[in-house]
Amino acid sequence: MDDQKKKQVIVAAALGAVLVAVLVYQLVLAGGPSPTGGADAPPSQPQQRERPARTQAAAQPDAAAVEDIDILALTRTVEVKPINYAEASIDRNPMTPLVGIMGPDYVDESGLEDALESQKERTLMRRVVTGIIWDPRRPLAIIDNNVVHEGYVFADGVVVHEIEPTRVLLKDNDMISPVEMKEF
Repeated sequence: MDDQKKKQVIVAAALGAVLVAVLVYQLVLAGGPSPTGGADAPPSQPQQRERPARTQAAAQPDAAAVEDIDILALTRTVEVKPINYAEASIDRNPMTPLVGIMGPDYVDESGLEDALESQKERTLMRRVVTGIIWDPRRPLAIIDNNVVHEGYVFADGVVVHEIEPTRVLLKDNDMISPVEMKEF
């Protein structure tokens, strides 16, 4: 047996001894795993066990100290201040979405159409054209890993309006946006 295996056997034996010592302490000396005592204690009267002395570094509330707390007196010390909801409320339309097509900057209703138009254009520009198979009679394009033809309708309603040799024209309602082919 070489030195490395001897060291592993010694370490394994030491860890096993520590494990046995911890189990003996927990199950025999400390009174078992149950916080109420051993298995032979009746359920109505938990068996009391001696608690080891605690240092101030590991100070935890004692069960007797927790039982001595008067909950009613404690709740009477809580100060409850009434809230004037008219003063605390903010001016916001609850039907306006917090997230959505408006983007990070809030637009009032007067500029809503411009914001929607800008959002649609950004959505169209997010499409990625990775390839164009040019044929004057039936051109094809690869958009977002889908092979599409002129007139193809995406799930969100965007239509492939026209396929040119270097770009694709996408149509959303009345707006047509060119999307250039991405080069790798």
